[in-house]
Amino acid sequence: MADTLIDGLTAEQLKEEEQFYADSGAATTSIDEGGGKFSLLVSFADEPVEPAKTELPHGTDIEPPDLDGYVLVLQRLTTEQRGSLRRTVGVYQSFHDRRPVADVNGFCVERPGPGDNSQIGVANERRIAAGTYPLFTHAGDNGRYNTMHFRDPGGLSLRPWPCIGVENTDRRSGILIHCAAGFLMSIGCINLSRPLVNAQSNLDYDDSRARVIALITSIRNVLGDHFPGDNNLKIPTASLVVRDEPLANTSARDDIILQPHVRGEPSPGSPVAGLSDDWITTASDVTGHFENAGDPFAGVSGNFDGQGVSLGVLQWNIGQGSLPPLVKEGGEALVHSCMPNFGADFWKACNVSIPDGLTIVDSWQSSNRLPAEATTELRAYMGSPEMRAIQLKTIRATADRAHRMATTEWCTPRATGQPTLKEFCWFFDIVTQNGDLKGVRFSDVRTFTEGHPGGGAVEFICDWLKNVEAPPKIADDCAKNASAWPAILAAEDRDLFVLSHLRTLRSKEAFWGVVMNRKGTLTVGRGRVNQEDFDLRSIFNRPPSPSS
Repeated sequence: MADTLIDGLTAEQLKEEEQFYADSGAATTSIDEGGGKFSLLVSFADEPVEPAKTELPHGTDIEPPDLDGYVLVLQRLTTEQRGSLRRTVGVYQSFHDRRPVADVNGFCVERPGPGDNSQIGVANERRIAAGTYPLFTHAGDNGRYNTMHFRDPGGLSLRPWPCIGVENTDRRSGILIHCAAGFLMSIGCINLSRPLVNAQSNLDYDDSRARVIALITSIRNVLGDHFPGDNNLKIPTASLVVRDEPLANTSARDDIILQPHVRGEPSPGSPVAGLSDDWITTASDVTGHFENAGDPFAGVSGNFDGQGVSLGVLQWNIGQGSLPPLVKEGGEALVHSCMPNFGADFWKACNVSIPDGLTIVDSWQSSNRLPAEATTELRAYMGSPEMRAIQLKTIRATADRAHRMATTEWCTPRATGQPTLKEFCWFFDIVTQNGDLKGVRFSDVRTFTEGHPGGGAVEFICDWLKNVEAPPKIADDCAKNASAWPAILAAEDRDLFVLSHLRTLRSKEAFWGVVMNRKGTLTVGRGRVNQEDFDLRSIFNRPPSPSS
């Protein structure tokens, strides 16, 4: 793909564009034009030539929707990884009154899962939850995307790009189906593409743009005069149906990665040899306790985020469809034995459609709060030996990925061998809460530290933390951590502390405080998170290797 120059940017626009293109795998170079204006040179590396790692089905193999009208069906297939970048890969096919529409199909990419339309999904920039959504015409205030009046002829540097809006996404906003280039261009949106061979395959902008325009044109042709005459209007009878990968649950799905495999080395999807249940339980307890007071395996949350009920260490829930597979594995008899009053309804909620399941568990709640009796029964159920074992098995895939990430992206560049328990817990929290490092590397840590010599990096970060804008309670945690950490941070943990800061800056600014409080507490071994004091020093005082 040829280099692209985007000119006439303000300093703020330059920062936004640099972040936008970072997720695409492109290299960027900023150029000061003078007068407060900048240009950005965007370069995509040539794709390595590699054989296909898997055969992915064509869009026409998608099961038709159980819905009339114009329906775009997106079937998610797997997760791919290229370095620190990750994406969900799927296929799409348009239907009209349940019949395929010719030539409106192909591949698509999104953020990794699990799908999440809650505030957590916003913070962690996850893909949207599986479900059915109405389609809208769209025009944003920033002039970047339009359904009507997009730039034509177009190009990577020519805005606005063509798009279709996706609405009714709960806390998520600005979800679009739009064109893209490179590895991925999305915070929650859907990028259309030609067939993708493997993780090294890039989206081609011209092809992707043509696919989005073909979708818009197809809907317009089918609806005729019923197609809206302006932007930001509902498209009558037009829907998006998103289906998750055809596997047991979203937690496991998030760890299926297609990437190059060296002969003789463990497959990326294989369990990490020697990673003990003790380490996995410890990491689960620490991350889970940040979310739930008490025993995280028995954690219970009501419908505060639109997910019905969320249970266990990783808060599996009805709304995303991640809880029913665990419940079904445990069996109906276990539900009834632990939940004599709410068990029948709960089992039914996990064996019907997601909307019907949400209706059942919502009927228990007042102002999205579960009654005490239901909470007690759900805790007894999730805390039972049977459900603990099921949770631990499900968590292992996440733990394996965290350990690999800690090894390849942290310990190997630092030549320190295998991760310590502290490092493993830090990366487990990253995987479950934030996804990945978003391109931060050890070389970035070294550059930052060299720019603040004599221990100045820690002082700089803590001064920054004192001034982070956050809600009052989180700001109070920030201030107390910033005051305490410089005196108690061990010298051997300074690199991980700097990594915590740099990864925090890749999160949304509204969540900087809580992200740094979590990662800093894991690094230092002490700190405040969500108005609770944590002392993890005795927990991290374990053997240096995760041997069984």
